[in-house]
Amino acid sequence: MKKSFKFRQQIIAKIYQENDLPQEDIFANAKAEEEYFELKNIKKQLDRYLKTPSEKVIQNILNYSKNYNQALKAR
Repeated sequence: MKKSFKFRQQIIAKIYQENDLPQEDIFANAKAEEEYFELKNIKKQLDRYLKTPSEKVIQNILNYSKNYNQALKAR
C-alpha cells in the first residue's frame, strides 16, 4: 500500500516535471502506465480550467496595495 502511494506520488511529480523518474519505470508496469495516462489526462483537464486574473484586477490590487502603504506611512 505504501509503495503504491509513493509510486503514485512519483508519477504525479513526473507529470509536473518535478523529478527524473525514468519513463521506462512507468511503462514497465501496465497498471502504472494506465495510471500515468489517467493522471496526465486529469492534469490536462485541470489546466484547461486554470484561471488567471485580468490585467485590470491585477492593477486594482497593486493600486490598493500602494495606497494602503502610503496611508500607513502618513500616520
